[in-house]
Amino acid sequence: TRIEAALFEDAAGMAAIKAENARIQSLAPVLLSPTVAGAATVVSGDVALMAKDHGDRRYIFAVSMSGAPQEARIAVADAPETAARLESGEAVRLDGGVIADAFPAYGHRAYVFAKPK
Repeated sequence: TRIEAALFEDAAGMAAIKAENARIQSLAPVLLSPTVAGAATVVSGDVALMAKDHGDRRYIFAVSMSGAPQEARIAVADAPETAARLESGEAVRLDGGVIADAFPAYGHRAYVFAKPK
């Protein structure tokens, strides 16, 4: 049988949920801001996108809609030369205004860079 509440008994699972919850809460002001239409489009891959501006930063949230790992390419309007992965701070180079990134099955990525003027 399956016990849905069993997750609450798993210390590692609960720690992961608490960490993800804290991350979402820290991004609440960004996530609640208006979506910027046309700021990013999928060039290749099965990925859903959302772009948000908050303060002087633009955020692009991407989630793989595939149950298998995939490579995706995302065109960014008014693209900078580099962006940062929100999760790690790792620099991501935009080649011709396009982010190319590997996504795990149903994985997500978030990128941040200076908001275009």
